[in-house]
Amino acid sequence: MKIKRCLLKNLDFYQVDVTQERLPFQDDEFDFVKQRLVTVSFTLDNWRSVLQELIRVTKPGGYIELIEFDFSTCNLGPKGSKLETDMLEAARRLGCEARMAAYLADALKALNLEDVNCKSVSIPLGEWGLDLGVLWKHNLESFAESTSPVLSQMLNISVTEYKERWRDYFEEVKETKSFTNVYSVWAKVPLDYNPDNIDWSLCPVLKL
Repeated sequence: MKIKRCLLKNLDFYQVDVTQERLPFQDDEFDFVKQRLVTVSFTLDNWRSVLQELIRVTKPGGYIELIEFDFSTCNLGPKGSKLETDMLEAARRLGCEARMAAYLADALKALNLEDVNCKSVSIPLGEWGLDLGVLWKHNLESFAESTSPVLSQMLNISVTEYKERWRDYFEEVKETKSFTNVYSVWAKVPLDYNPDNIDWSLCPVLKL
């Protein structure tokens, strides 16, 4: 169900489940379309349909930008790596790809967009990264707490064990200087864009 609110004279807010329905906009309506932080919300099938929907509402010659975190943290300890591997595999069993950020550029190339650009930034995890590292650690701690009922069930362990594994995870990052990569990818919709030229084989996780 679409929900619309007018926040300012030149700003409307729409709440739409884009995995279930089209965006409430005409074709070729926007010069710039941005999507961010939806990795844990989309299946691979969702990604294919939603990306095409973003192109639909973008004008020929306009740009699309995608921003996502890669949920594979670098420099984890052995216990942290095991927890992460288990969660990545559980997500894949549900048809999701928690490492989608690393494939965004391939996805835009598969969609036959032009001038595909990719930039990644590393975010430190823990006190070694000073204020930013502490903030990112707090963010992951909140994630671990809020997801404990669902993800513990996906991993077939108790909530108590799930939280204990996260405590081990955070204990290890004090020594390993772990970090997370965030990706920003953007590309141009060709003036003569043809959706019939989409080639999902160019993106390893989206190929049919």
